[in-house]
Amino acid sequence: MNVSEFTLLFAFRYALGRNDTASHYVVSDLKRNWSKLSDIYKKLIKEGIEEAIKERRAGIMENTIETWNEILKLED
Repeated sequence: MNVSEFTLLFAFRYALGRNDTASHYVVSDLKRNWSKLSDIYKKLIKEGIEEAIKERRAGIMENTIETWNEILKLED
């Protein structure tokens, strides 16, 4: 299945900060498609995660934050 970068960015924005399974599904899809994303999308996503964690908007559950940290560990 092909998914556009724009759609993944929308899904990311939706899931960031949620405390349900949405974040886990989105992270899984982002990881699966990371190598296909352009550098600007990778940058936007990583910056969004870093800012959300810093401002305590990345979810309140520890495992949700750990899930987002998986993206920060990916190579650009």
